[in-house]
Amino acid sequence: MGREAPLEVRLVSWRDDYVGLSVYDAQGGRTYDLDARLPDDPSRLLRRYSVGW
Repeated sequence: MGREAPLEVRLVSWRDDYVGLSVYDAQGGRTYDLDARLPDDPSRLLRRYSVGW
């Protein structure tokens, strides 16, 4: 059984030290959004913005 809308979309740009995540419900509505950055310390991830609804 296939889906018309994605469950999750991940955006990664190593050049820009950026990680993004969007999560969608069965109707295609976004339910969670995350914006994170990789600081100078590679063992850490800085969450700049996240929201769930």
